[in-house]
Formats: sequence, C-alpha cells, structure tokens
Amino acid sequence: MTRRDDETLDPRERTRQERGLDDPVVAFELAFHPELGRIGSRFVAGSAADPALAQGVVVGRDAPLWDDPSGQPAPLSDPCISRAQIRVRWVGALSLFAIEVPDGAKRTVQVFGARGQPLGSAPADAPPGSFVAIGDRAVVRLTVEPRGTEPTGAGLLGSSALMHRLRGKCRALAALSEAVLITGPTGAGKERAARAIHQLERRAAGPFLAVNCAALPEALAESELFGHVRGAFSGAAEARPGVFEAANGGSVLLDEVGELTPALQAKLLRVLQERAVRPVGATRERPVDVRVLAATHRDLARDVAAGRFRQDLYSRLSSLVLDVPPLELHREDVPVLFTSALRRLTERADHAALSELFRPADDRPPPLPMALYLSLLGTPYPGNVRDLESLAARVAAAVLRGDPPELAIEAEVATVEAGASRPSADELRAALRDHDHVLSRVATALGVSHSTVDRWMRELGLPRARDLETSRVREALARARGDVAAAAAELSVSERALVLRMRDLGVTAGG
Repeated sequence: MTRRDDETLDPRERTRQERGLDDPVVAFELAFHPELGRIGSRFVAGSAADPALAQGVVVGRDAPLWDDPSGQPAPLSDPCISRAQIRVRWVGALSLFAIEVPDGAKRTVQVFGARGQPLGSAPADAPPGSFVAIGDRAVVRLTVEPRGTEPTGAGLLGSSALMHRLRGKCRALAALSEAVLITGPTGAGKERAARAIHQLERRAAGPFLAVNCAALPEALAESELFGHVRGAFSGAAEARPGVFEAANGGSVLLDEVGELTPALQAKLLRVLQERAVRPVGATRERPVDVRVLAATHRDLARDVAAGRFRQDLYSRLSSLVLDVPPLELHREDVPVLFTSALRRLTERADHAALSELFRPADDRPPPLPMALYLSLLGTPYPGNVRDLESLAARVAAAVLRGDPPELAIEAEVATVEAGASRPSADELRAALRDHDHVLSRVATALGVSHSTVDRWMRELGLPRARDLETSRVREALARARGDVAAAAAELSVSERALVLRMRDLGVTAGG
C-alpha cells in the first residue's frame, strides 16, 4: 500500500498543521521596499498569544515598533516611510488582521488579497496572506504559520500555507531512509524539494547529485548511472564510477525517472533492493549507501498500466510520495520568488550593474512600483517557478541594456502573458519536420537545449521515440516492409531514435 507523505507525520502534528491557527506565529513581512533585497525578509514575529499583538505594530519613520503592554514603544530596525502610516493588529478570535490608519498618516493605504485582488482602503480587516500598500513605497505582507516552522528552511522559499506544509513534509521524510517519489508539474520545484530532504537528513554532509534521465544519451545511460570497468566497451580506457558510487554517503535525484528504459528500470530496482551497483563489464556488485530520490511530472501509475514502467519499481519508489504544488496554488509567494531570483543574478560578476536595483534610494521612486508588483501576482506562469525565474533573467538582461526597470518588467510580463516562451505545437512540429526530427538540430535552430525541446514535446503531447510501444513500432515496420527510415518518417521520429527504441524493445526490422 502506498504511504503518502502526510502519513509519515504524527497524527497530532498533522492535525495541528491542518488547523494552522493553533497558537500560530504571526509575522509581518516587508514585501516591497526601495531596497528590493528586503522583499520577503521577516522583520517582526511573535506568538498569537503574545500580549503585544493585541496592541499592534506601527509602520513609520520611528517604526515598525511594538507598543508593549505597559505602553512603552519598543523600536525595531527598519524605518521605511516618513511617518507612522498604519497599525496592524492580529484579531485571534476572527483569524483576521485589523489594519488601522493612525492620526497624522499622510499616504493612501490600500489592502490587497494574496493574488492582488483589491480588498479596499484602510481601515479594513484582512485574512492571512493579504498585503498592504502604503502609497507606492511599501507593501507589508501579513502572514501566519504553525508554531515551530522555518520561514525559509532548506531553500524552499515562501510564506504561504502550502509552502509551510511542504517544508514540514520534507522534514518528516528526511527522518526516514526509503526512496521518495517526488511528483508535481514541470518547473514547480521538485529538485528544490529533493535538495531540502537531503539537507535535513543524516546524509546532509554527503554529496547530492541530480541526473536528468530524459537527457541521458541512450547509448551511455547505463555507464553514466552505474559506471563501467576498464575495457567494458570500445573507448573505455579507464574505469569510471557512475552516479550512485560518486554519491556514496549522500543522495541521488533521478529527475524524470519515468524516462528510463526498461533495462535501466530493472537495474535501478536492483540498486533499491540490494543497495549495491554493478558497473558495466563488472562481475561483482559494489555496495553503496545512497538515498534515492526520484522525480516525475508523469502519471507513473498510468505508465505502469500501459506497460511503460515496471510495476515492481513503481511500488518500491512510491512507498513515500511528496507532491510539489504548482505555482498557481501558492501565487502569494510570487514576489518573494521573483526577487530571490533577481537577487541571485546580482551575485554574478557580469551582472554587477544589477546591484543598482537593490540599493536604498529614498531620493527616487522605487524601481518596482505597485502596478508591476500586482502584475507579477496576476501573470500566468504555465511553467511554474521555472517561468518566474526566466522572467527575472529577462528583466535583468533588459536592465543591463539600460532600459528603465519599470518598462522592462512591464514588457516582460506581457511576454509571459502572451505565452511566447514556448512555441506552439504546430510551430514545434514544423521545426521537427524541417530538421528530420533530430532533436539536437531542432534545439540549435531554436536556441535552446536538447532537454528543453524534449520537455516541450512532452508538454505539447508530440510523439517521442522513447514513448513508442512495441505494437506501434511493429505495425509501422510492417507497413514500411522493414524499411526503418520509412517507418521513422511515419512515426515522426528520427531514424537513429527509432533504431535505439527498436533495440530497447527487442524488435527487428524483419518483425
């Protein structure tokens, strides 16, 4: 029976996480500021039982500050606007934040929902996940989280309830030793989740190696994964360890594990059962201590039913399952993820000019006005976090060209909305025809990697050689009277890819 990730939690812990507001930590995140590097940074947090929360937090030049129960102010570290503008209180009985405008406030205060929908002007009540705009200078996000969670633990950013739960599940899975199957749509962050599990478990000091199974050359895949001995095949002048031996004492992530051939699936099953590998050409197995993490966007249960994936391997991998949600389900984390990606680019020497975006600049308008912040929340991201990071990179490139950042972001948001980051099915089909379905040539023509073309084909439902079933191959060969080139043309794959698939399936040109 498959044991889902939630089932690894103590029942009391699971109930507490589902309730979410059982003595939660209440946090105020400075989500927008002239110093963009502070997006998402936590500047005050406390238990809902803390008496100070009944008094509230004031945001202004001498603030944020706590009014403690005795009425004495307790200043914090980040003045962000000219004078006191808002007071925020947590109303535990209603599970809402009360936003009030103190006397003397000079700026318009607007309240928005987690997806950027307007909730009205202050004074107002707002649910957790909402944020507050003070003119066009500051946005404070209002969050709650179960007590004991880590806001940015293990590299998984986001303050949404979904991300808090995901971090909790990673911690629970890290305490176990079995393989984990990580599912979720393309670009959602499955590799980040795998790294989180690795960082939280006993093997954290060991290596973490990720392999994209979809991008492994079929002729070399076995050697890449399991290694080879000297003389195992032509060109094997020296022995070489595979990924599993290289990661001994650590973890291996098999990304897109559903793309492994049947022969490699059988060898992977052996590794999971015996905790040992046999390099190509070797006569003995070698023990390995490796945590296996497998990721896929495919429905492996459906692949098992169709005969494309081994039932025994699926049963072994799916004893523990972690589902990574699409970005659409935690859209409130978009600004933090976007700015984190932009911040990473500034650490590269060739992007040093981007540091100008991050310096405090009270003497000029902030680089990201509220309208664009709202655009980020409202933009569709079909490729999930990967699309968002691509947007950040394109914005960085525009800024380095000298374009005003607000105009550059506006244009790039429009590009994402138009879906221009990926060709249509017809456009990709035409490119494949023009280059005889040789993916490396298609990738060169489109200016992307081989694995990107392969991913687009999967997402658009275009035929790939590795997905062909035995019956289809045999029928095409029969109609082509054993002419492999003609059969490949009928199946819309390259001749070489078909030959490799025939070898995999044990099919010959003669039937």
